[in-house]
Amino acid sequence: MFNGGDPDKEHVADAFLTYRCGDGTLCVLVKAKDGFQIEDNQDEAWITIGDTRSKKKFEGFQFIYDGEIAVAWEGCLEDPIPLPLYATDIEIHANWNDDNVGKFDTASTGKNGNKACIEIDCQCVPPEPSTSPSLNPSSSPSRLPSAVPSTIPSHNPSSTPSTEPSKTPSSRPSQSPSLEPSSEPSSEPSSEPSSEPSSEPSSEPSNVPSNEPSSEPTSEPSSMPSSKP
Repeated sequence: MFNGGDPDKEHVADAFLTYRCGDGTLCVLVKAKDGFQIEDNQDEAWITIGDTRSKKKFEGFQFIYDGEIAVAWEGCLEDPIPLPLYATDIEIHANWNDDNVGKFDTASTGKNGNKACIEIDCQCVPPEPSTSPSLNPSSSPSRLPSAVPSTIPSHNPSSTPSTEPSKTPSSRPSQSPSLEPSSEPSSEPSSEPSSEPSSEPSSEPSNVPSNEPSSEPTSEPSSMPSSKP
């Protein structure tokens, strides 16, 4: 932006544009060069696009200060700008001076046939996923699952069971028995007898007599007499 909009005169400020492809919002930032200041008068902070001299209305407009001196202004246009946008006569305007007492002069991107041009066309490119975790997690969850599983358990369990067993045992046992027996014996006996006898004899005799006699005699006599001769 030049003094009086003349590119042969002093370069006093810079203009920056940002376009949001999602909703067609165009935002403007005007910043004075070092040693200059901007007049904090919103009537002198404007942009025109195209043949019309109609000044666009802003929302969220504000001046930016260095101490008590305005050095920039910024805002986004109220009305969306449709794409593709191509204009050969865009003008961005502010007032400026180089001290705090003199009158303000015009700073502009161009006037009287020297206006700037603009061309905007969005090309949507999906972002590349980061391979490093962020120190500050996002407040909104991702819509897509992560390609790399987390090593930290979730505070909220999934409603869908996993198809593979966890490498870390659970601190709470499941209320439903497993469909397949474990490959390792349990360190504690079960509180209920098995529905099927073991294929190997017990290393210690039972304290409770059997309801049915053995089909083969024992090799040692019993220490208790028989109740029947």
